[in-house]
Amino acid sequence: MKIKGSISNLVFFSFIIPICYLFGLVAFPSEPGPTLSAIIMSIASSLLAAGTFAVLVDNRLKELIGLDEEITVILVSESGREVKCPLISRKDFNRSEVLGYIGMLGGPERFEIKYIKTPEFGNQIRKVQKSKGNQELRVKCTDKELDQFVPQ
Repeated sequence: MKIKGSISNLVFFSFIIPICYLFGLVAFPSEPGPTLSAIIMSIASSLLAAGTFAVLVDNRLKELIGLDEEITVILVSESGREVKCPLISRKDFNRSEVLGYIGMLGGPERFEIKYIKTPEFGNQIRKVQKSKGNQELRVKCTDKELDQFVPQ
């Protein structure tokens, strides 16, 4: 959180101060001297460049923080039994990875869950992909389908 505050301060000072100075040069054209004016103009343009760079870094940090989130896939039967898959990081989260993580639960090499072939499942995947924060993806299945993954 300390990084975010310092970046916000940098953006503020990098944009607001040079803009105020440039506005002052236009509004009050009394020239303090060519050398002083050139130095101040160089400082103002450097601050604007630093502010632009800070905004880009801030956006990239937000993206990287978002990739650190985790998704939990839970198989839920009609009777309310649940089996949790290992956590999936958000950057790896897609339909094929979800199916791979379900396959890691054990059971037959080719498992059968009818729900994963429905548009509703695809919509759930898309909804989780577009959302933020740690999430759960609940996959509906019958008791018989869930028994494939529960050791006997």
